[in-house]
Amino acid sequence: MRLIELSRKGYYVAYTCLGLIAFTLVLSDLIALREGAFSPYILFPLDSSLAVVCGYITTALLIIGGAPLLIYYRRLNNLIENIPALLHDLTASIRSGATLVEAITSTASRTAYGELGRIMSIIASRIKAGSDVEDAIMELTREVKHSYVEKLALILVYAYRAGEQSLEMLRNSARMYEEMVNLRLNYVNRLRPYITTIGFMFFVFLFSSYIIVKIFVPGLAQASGIIRVAGTREMIFSLYWLGYFICIFTGAFYTKMVYGSYMPGLVYSALMLLVLTVFFSLFIFGNLTIPLLPAMPTGLPTLSPSP
Repeated sequence: MRLIELSRKGYYVAYTCLGLIAFTLVLSDLIALREGAFSPYILFPLDSSLAVVCGYITTALLIIGGAPLLIYYRRLNNLIENIPALLHDLTASIRSGATLVEAITSTASRTAYGELGRIMSIIASRIKAGSDVEDAIMELTREVKHSYVEKLALILVYAYRAGEQSLEMLRNSARMYEEMVNLRLNYVNRLRPYITTIGFMFFVFLFSSYIIVKIFVPGLAQASGIIRVAGTREMIFSLYWLGYFICIFTGAFYTKMVYGSYMPGLVYSALMLLVLTVFFSLFIFGNLTIPLLPAMPTGLPTLSPSP
């Protein structure tokens, strides 16, 4: 499948899945309202079963919606990173006496260029079949809509028109692309430490939620001689729904910084949301305890909706 087609279909699937997630949340609110498990202060269900089901459905939809675009942007990155190598090899072929057309057809058979090599093979096949060289080169822009790729196509077209003068043009272009790709890679590498920080803060949020719900609040209730602290139920579900949206936006903002688009991050959002939902269903809504952080034996709030 062409990258441009993968991009279009990927965005269509992503927006469809986001719409289904919104529909799921609205439907769960209506069910919660009917069951008496809805609070106007939180706007989301105060029912553990509904919350967990929403979490799992959202996780599945986020993976379905984000996976095609994550694949697209990874293939696009692979293509961009191989542009300098292609231009260097074209320059070397021309320096050895080949024309640009001969250089394109000889380098297109190599497998070292990944996604770019696939497109160059199409260009070489069209040239061998007798197509206009400039039109065949512009196949790059029909495969991918990206400024780096469009500039590459124009460079190859101008190099073809320049004839013997193309060597210096390709050499300078290879240096330019090498600098641009290195700047891009340096930027991404500088973001990597923040991934560890985000992961650490996410697990801090999970364990903090456990301590608040299973240790601090029951301990406060026990010390005060009351059965249940007012607002405990709302607080518990506020933590879950807060984490729910933190997961979605964290993954989306990460890929916005790396790829320039929010949608590929839906996959990372799904992984975080899966961890959140499993943790809450087992340790917050459920009866499991963390060995190093044992829950208080009394004063636990009732999580199921009141009859």
